[in-house]
Amino acid sequence: MNPNQLAPSGRLEEVVTGASPALAADSLGLNQVMSKLRSQYLPAAFRARTMEMNHRVWSALGAYLTSPTTSRKLFVLSEQESAAVVRSVRELAEALHHEG
Repeated sequence: MNPNQLAPSGRLEEVVTGASPALAADSLGLNQVMSKLRSQYLPAAFRARTMEMNHRVWSALGAYLTSPTTSRKLFVLSEQESAAVVRSVRELAEALHHEG
């Protein structure tokens, strides 16, 4: 399954907002996360062929979510909320990958 196929169903956004009350309340932050997920993290996760590569994808997402705000990155999540988002998105990506 192509990561872009997640977008029409809204499942990805539901997973993110369900795991992060902060992003659910912050449309700008949510849009940034959704854009990064679709353009960077999900394609990388679908291309990952080893457990190490897969781990790097999800670790990088966690680091992005918790990195400080900048003029371009308008949100920051707590470690706990970041872990919940990463876990939820990873579970969805793995389920969709197995559906093929």
